[in-house]
Amino acid sequence: MLPINYLYWIFKPLLQLTWRTAYSIKIIGKENIDFKKPTLIIANHTNAVIDPIAIAQSVSRGIFFLARGDAFANNFLKWLLWQYHIIPIYRKEECVDNLEKNKETFGRMFELFDKARPVIIFSEGKCIQEKTIREFRKGTAHILVDYANEKQDLNKLHIQPIGLNYHYYNKFRADLIINFGNPFTLQNLSLDDINSKESIQIITQKTQESLAKCMIIQTEPDLYGMEISIEEIVGKELSPQFKNKNTAQNLFDMRSHITKQLTHQYKTQKEKFLVFKNELSQLENKLNSNKIPYNVFNKKKMYWYLQSMLLFFTFPIFIAGFLLNAIPFFVPKIIVKKKVKNPVFESTVRVVLGMFLFLIFYVGYFFFIPMFFELETFLQKMSVGFGVVIFAYFSLLFSYEWFQKYKEVKGFFTFLWMNKDEQQELISLHKSSKDWLRKKVVLK
Repeated sequence: MLPINYLYWIFKPLLQLTWRTAYSIKIIGKENIDFKKPTLIIANHTNAVIDPIAIAQSVSRGIFFLARGDAFANNFLKWLLWQYHIIPIYRKEECVDNLEKNKETFGRMFELFDKARPVIIFSEGKCIQEKTIREFRKGTAHILVDYANEKQDLNKLHIQPIGLNYHYYNKFRADLIINFGNPFTLQNLSLDDINSKESIQIITQKTQESLAKCMIIQTEPDLYGMEISIEEIVGKELSPQFKNKNTAQNLFDMRSHITKQLTHQYKTQKEKFLVFKNELSQLENKLNSNKIPYNVFNKKKMYWYLQSMLLFFTFPIFIAGFLLNAIPFFVPKIIVKKKVKNPVFESTVRVVLGMFLFLIFYVGYFFFIPMFFELETFLQKMSVGFGVVIFAYFSLLFSYEWFQKYKEVKGFFTFLWMNKDEQQELISLHKSSKDWLRKKVVLK
């Protein structure tokens, strides 16, 4: 019988709250999950520790994770990581002397499968922040084949693809669409001999293809990031074409459409596309240098004046939220900027540090702020403590959104106070880009 890993379940509610605060998480296809059956989850890997926890917090069942074997440097770390459902997988390039230990890993993994405990593997191996899918390693296929051989059953172990689609990788409150694809088994692949090299290649290819269907993929490095600007420019015009499903699926389909159309235009009309890209780059650079948002072109002046008034009247709430949350919010950001050199780990360090700092501060607010009031009963103190914590949390979200809106309003007035020639240049570049996109993206 597998032991209960209490640390995983103690921290899971905190992780759920943290991840749903740090990212705006949207889920597609959760009805495809059947974790009552043995399941191997395959997922893309672009954002370090953020990836496995994003999946784990989105389902109620406890999930186990395969991680690089060199992280398990001693018995204590091995025990500690196991408490968080992390088990080692040893690869040649990292732990060539420890490959024999994979027998123990496979044994534990198969025991988890037998108990219907799902396991995640990141079949791409390395973690790179690109909206693409890399060649799968063959380890995934060997796990599937070895378990099928042990159980003499090609239909027992289910393969569950899950695509993690970040709009921005390292931005607070950015969209993360988690797409649960259609599960399948080795039986569905109609293999002649599952132990042959050809079958291993087919399994590897099919698992990769199944995951690709759950992802928004950009195959051309020259186009990375363009989809974000294009959604800003024509997203509202394009979105009515994607209204037949739920909100998350509609957004996924629209972003997939934008990405595919960009790739198509790049490959088929490269010279004309590069002219458009050059204009778009000029527009982006000028807007970014002046901190002007795209929606200055889409909103009337009255909208911005009303937003200014709203910001003015809600400023006290912003200040309260800022004072209550500034230290735990900004300290991780400062540490990341000074210490973290690889952008893959920026979100991981910032979110994990922030989680513990916010916990410490909120516990402090809960116990100490009621001491400043003349409260007679324990229940009154508890009520005030909970009230302060709840206000601190929601004022954090409000203050962040307030500041984002403030930057937009400030950008509008920057645009408004520009001289006419500079204004006209921006308007002309925006119109030219939008006209091109209407013909090549919106009307497709």
